[in-house]
Amino acid sequence: MASEEGVPEETKTLSGADGNDREALNVDRFSDVLTSRIIEVTVGFDEKKKTFLIHEDLLCRESDKMNFQLRGPFKEAQTGKIPDCDEDPALFAFFTEYLYRDGWVRKDKTLVHSSEWVLLARLYAMGERLGAKSFQDACLWKFLRDFTRDSSIPDSEIVQLLEIITELPERNTKDDPLRSAILWYAASKLSRLQKYSAFKNHLLSNYPDLGGQIVMWAADSTESSRPVEAPKKPDSRFHEEVEFV
Repeated sequence: MASEEGVPEETKTLSGADGNDREALNVDRFSDVLTSRIIEVTVGFDEKKKTFLIHEDLLCRESDKMNFQLRGPFKEAQTGKIPDCDEDPALFAFFTEYLYRDGWVRKDKTLVHSSEWVLLARLYAMGERLGAKSFQDACLWKFLRDFTRDSSIPDSEIVQLLEIITELPERNTKDDPLRSAILWYAASKLSRLQKYSAFKNHLLSNYPDLGGQIVMWAADSTESSRPVEAPKKPDSRFHEEVEFV
């Protein structure tokens, strides 16, 4: 249906009141971030270093830390290179895939192995270090969507999950949703974990406060339901590639 000016109504909705506001369509379109310069991001340590070539606008849009490096008065802004990103290249590869095509962390598929929860927790912790909130939200959504106290996770991987959450910022035990979910799950397995040597001899000796936090969750026997609701799948990060000429 055309308006009185002869411009289709759907065009006016997307393009602005006069149908000619092309800038309104250029905001948040994937093709626009691809016009920015390529940044060399060298990730890892020693012989395991790997260099990723990533468009600057994607990095700055999704990572507060890299936005600060590339848009501030720093060498990285001048050279277009981030030479010392202290992350595991195998984990950073998931972030790179997310930047360009959302990737595994946004696929609506049930987790098939318990190790995938550990991987998602590591990715979430990396997102915290990078200041990548939307990436964290995607990891949290995938982690929690099938996560219950009946989830079958071996003791060794529960210990890994608990160790990972010690990397998250120190707040109270219920502030971070991933921390809360993992402590809640571990508390339900406490009697079993106490018989596991890696839990007693390694984890609790290295992180003594963690034991108290788990006991606090275990003491609250009334809290049987998950303390964090599984979030909805994150919205699309970009507008569709639509333009009326």
